This record gives sequence, C-alpha cells and structure tokens, in this order.
Amino acid sequence: MSADEFKELCDFERKLKVGDKCLAYWTNSGIYWRAEVKVKAINKKSYQVEIVGDVVPAGVSGMTYPVGQKLNIPNTLNYDRWTWNNRVAPLEQKNKSEGGQQNARD
Repeated sequence: MSADEFKELCDFERKLKVGDKCLAYWTNSGIYWRAEVKVKAINKKSYQVEIVGDVVPAGVSGMTYPVGQKLNIPNTLNYDRWTWNNRVAPLEQKNKSEGGQQNARD
C-alpha cells in the first residue's frame, strides 16, 4: 500500500459515520473474508459493523457469517491490529482492482 493509498483510506475513515455502508475485510482461521456492511458504532480503535450483503467466500469449511451478524473491525488508529486484510473500505473498491491478498477480493 502506497502512502497515497493509505492517506485515502484514512480520509475515508474520518468521514465514516453510523449508518454508512461500506466493505469490511477480516480474517478468521486463515481465511480472508469480505462483505458489504453497515456501520453500527464507531469506537476509538474499531468499527462495529453489521453484515448486510453476501459474505465472500461463502460457507468455507462449514463456516458462515449470516446477514445481521455484527463484527468489530479495527481502524487505522489501531495499528497493532489493523492490516490490509482487517479493515473497512469504500464500496466502490468491490469492483476495483486492489493490492494485497488476491483471495480477499474474490
């Protein structure tokens, strides 16, 4: 991630408010997940989001994340937990080529 890309992400996070829809990326058991989410709460170092769209990859190894499930996603201020694969991003990135893990975008 370039400095300009990181600045764009920080600018996006600063404008994010409760009720906004965005993408969430997270990891669990070595699997990279992505879903459209709605921001439910903004904490000092994280966002509480609720899944509102399909989760990719779906049903891997019997694991599922249903619509309505809430997750805590670290923000860029939480530098010890934030990574390219554990973040929020603008919805338009869903169809845009991104850097980072390939399977986080599939």
